[in-house]
Amino acid sequence: MTFIVALLKKYFTKGQMSNFFDAVYVINLANSTDRWNKISSKLNQTNISYLRFEAVDGYSVTLTDLKSGVKFKGRDIKDKKVYIKSYTSYDILCDNGVQEPKEVRINSGKASLIAGQFGIWCSMILLRNEIVKKKFSNTLIFEDDFDPKVENFTVGLQNFFNNLPSDYDIAYLGARIISGETIALQGNTYFSKFAPKSKWYGTWAHSLSLEGANKLLSSPIFNGPQDNFILELASETYAGTNKLNTYISNFNFSDKDVMKYSGHSKDSIITKMGCRAWQWHNVDIDDCEFGDLLKENEVKLGGEIKF
Repeated sequence: MTFIVALLKKYFTKGQMSNFFDAVYVINLANSTDRWNKISSKLNQTNISYLRFEAVDGYSVTLTDLKSGVKFKGRDIKDKKVYIKSYTSYDILCDNGVQEPKEVRINSGKASLIAGQFGIWCSMILLRNEIVKKKFSNTLIFEDDFDPKVENFTVGLQNFFNNLPSDYDIAYLGARIISGETIALQGNTYFSKFAPKSKWYGTWAHSLSLEGANKLLSSPIFNGPQDNFILELASETYAGTNKLNTYISNFNFSDKDVMKYSGHSKDSIITKMGCRAWQWHNVDIDDCEFGDLLKENEVKLGGEIKF
């Protein structure tokens, strides 16, 4: 208990806690001090209080291949000691050294996953578990690469909170829309909905309701990359009881061009954690080499890979 109190004191910022969110968290890896310093210096200017949430290092997670029973570390993926098979389930022990460890089951999906993505999964799962445990009605979550626009940030957040749709599960402060568009809400100029069949990603800054956290945690298995899983639960064709209601703010909260946010950008920790090693049609594939192969052969990606 003393350790936890000391940790909270260390990472709890000065200033008054926002009176509209139960908590504001910044997800940050222990060795990413540069990112922590950058985002905290900006958030300190907004006079909102926030907590640092210890991210899970994708290299250190323990995975178990349910088909073979083989146990390995995330680091083994980058070192190519283990190849992640597509559409294969893995049990993962998520542990950040602070929250209670949690074992979850993740299916790699058609694109497979790399160590950094397993780390993101575990970080989000532990944080959502914390939200449910503490029964937080509304929680604001920032990834440490979020670049907040300081000017009018606090006023924007208050308007964001005051106009949150009552049925929201996830409300984005910005997102990259890959395809489709947004639809304005009647009687609410602060938010829009994603049009049917739209595709987007952007968990770098979002609000999560207690109901939304419960829905995200209720799945017996988590499929593919984090954003793809959210898209699956938010799809108009999804009929599960944990179907997500997603919205996006019409207010610009970031100094960074949202269209340049990408999990594969040169600044991404996921990218820096190395190429993914996976299997396609029982053939070992290295993403770096495969990317060159796609370019050379002008491959078009669709439901399946065609040469």
